[in-house]
Amino acid sequence: MSADTVQEVEPAVPPPESDDMAIWRYIDFPKFVALLESRSLFFTRIARLGDTFEGSFPSSQTPLSRLVELSGVTPPANAQIELGPGLEQIWHVLREWSSVCCWHASPHESVAMWYIYASSNAAVAIRSSAGRLRRALGERPRFQDGFGGADDFRIGMVKYIDFEKERIPVSSFAAQFFGKRKSFEHERELRAVLIDFPITPDAHIDASRHPEDSGREVPVDLATLVEEVVIGAQAPTWYLPLTNKLLRRYGLQLEARLSQLAASPNY
Repeated sequence: MSADTVQEVEPAVPPPESDDMAIWRYIDFPKFVALLESRSLFFTRIARLGDTFEGSFPSSQTPLSRLVELSGVTPPANAQIELGPGLEQIWHVLREWSSVCCWHASPHESVAMWYIYASSNAAVAIRSSAGRLRRALGERPRFQDGFGGADDFRIGMVKYIDFEKERIPVSSFAAQFFGKRKSFEHERELRAVLIDFPITPDAHIDASRHPEDSGREVPVDLATLVEEVVIGAQAPTWYLPLTNKLLRRYGLQLEARLSQLAASPNY
């Protein structure tokens, strides 16, 4: 793997092209203020994203076939295999408890992303890069008592596949979170995933527990994360100076700019 990739990721997590790859997060103004105030990124529970296919596999990939692939052992053709209690629920539990922060990968602004994720006239886009995101997150938060999971953030590109013809590689439990249907290709998504799950006293995944929240705040170094702040083209004129005052108040030495979509055409 070349030195300019973001991190040593599993084959199941497609790496970004480089640390310098530009990424964008489109949010409304209240969420932008919340980011500044909390100095945290909100990671949404994957099961709460709205797409019921999030964290799923093509129908051809049964729980048994996934476990066999993970084990790296090919059983005899006539082997009779029965899954132990709870094994079929592993991927359901991971989907319920794991959380994600989603970004749009592009060197420039996206009209589609403005409309989909920041359609109000009080919208902001934050430009960062894959490397900045990784450095700003740093080490993953400590595990809560009674929880296990991945020992670091999984940061990579979503791969868009045909669920009728293709498959998701199962070389790790992160795999299910980096495959989506082709109808979402317009998102060009880079995501940071935090894998957590409850465990029983004897260190097995606990399928009896379910999260009561929609996600969690993860501390982040804002000065490292934020490379540029862009105000939506439909924002009132007073939004730009207000945004710059907020940036200074929270210690960010940046000057926000108005979206390029606000430019006047030359006929």
